[in-house]
Amino acid sequence: MFHSHHRIAASAAAIALAALALTACGSKDADIKPAGAAATAHAGDGSKSANASDNSKSANASDNSNASGMTSSSKSGGQRRAPGQVNKPDWANSKHFVQIQSAEVRGGETYLMVRPALKKPLTGPTEGWKIVPTKGAFNGVSLAKNARVLASAPLTDRPAPKEISQAEFAKQVNRLDKEKTLVGFDLTFNGDGDVIRVQSLYTP
Repeated sequence: MFHSHHRIAASAAAIALAALALTACGSKDADIKPAGAAATAHAGDGSKSANASDNSKSANASDNSNASGMTSSSKSGGQRRAPGQVNKPDWANSKHFVQIQSAEVRGGETYLMVRPALKKPLTGPTEGWKIVPTKGAFNGVSLAKNARVLASAPLTDRPAPKEISQAEFAKQVNRLDKEKTLVGFDLTFNGDGDVIRVQSLYTP
C-alpha cells in the first residue's frame, strides 16, 4: 500500500514538472518573433528613415531653390538697364530724332549718348534743317553690328548723305563742337531696341 501511494505521488510530481516545462517553452516562443516578421519590421523602420531623409532633402532642395531664385531675381537686376541707358523695349521697332552728345566704340560695339530733339526745315537760299534741343538727360543706345550710318555735313564735306563706318562716325561725332553746331540724327531701332540705321541731317 505504501509503495502504491509513493508511485502515485511520484507520477503526480512528474506531471506537474512536465506542465511547468511546457508553460515555460510556450512563454519563450511567444517572446521570439519569426525571422520574417523581424526583417519586415526592420525594413519598415528603414523605409521610414529613408522617407524622412528624402523629405528632408526635398525640403532643403526647395529652400535652396527659393534662395537661388531670390538671388537670381536680385541679380537679374543686371537685366535692368544700367543708369543712363534707354529702356530698349520702349524704343524697339521705332524711329527717333535725337541729338548725340558723344559716341564710343567699345568691345567692337558702338554706343551713343542721345537725347530727343526737334527739327524744323530751313527754306531760302540754303535748304537744310534747324535743330531744336530739348531739356533732359542724355541716355545710352547701342548700334547693331550691321547698322548703316549715313552722314552729311558737318560730319562730312558734302550735304548729301554718305555712308561711313561706325568707327568713323564715332570719331566725327566726338569732334563736333556741340555748343556751336547743333546736329540732329534720325535713328531707326529694331525689335531688340538696337539702332540699325543712323542718318545725320544736313545742317548748313
